[in-house]
Amino acid sequence: MHELFDMIAGVETGAIIASSLLMPNVDPETSETQKNKYFANHTMEFFQENSKSLYHRNSMPHSFEFFLYAFLIGTICSYSYLYSQNYNLFQDFPERVFYLQTMLKFKKKQPSQI
Repeated sequence: MHELFDMIAGVETGAIIASSLLMPNVDPETSETQKNKYFANHTMEFFQENSKSLYHRNSMPHSFEFFLYAFLIGTICSYSYLYSQNYNLFQDFPERVFYLQTMLKFKKKQPSQI
């Protein structure tokens, strides 16, 4: 099978199947008659034997999950607050405020001139 395709890809189960089907046979005794090391029936037997250990769902305790979310949200909020505080400390901030105020005054004068 590895001689028929340039590339075979998969995600999770598909990657295991693709890698098992593409593995060439390197055994000198059987490599003349058997090109692949594994066949589809061997892969199916592997999944039937190991499916419970491969796909066991590990869930974290709810208290740890809550702590993790609270920590991440707190970190993001703290970073946002510190970033906004540092942004206001830049030297060009007063210039930005002046230009913004000038633009707002200019826009206010426009309707009265018409």
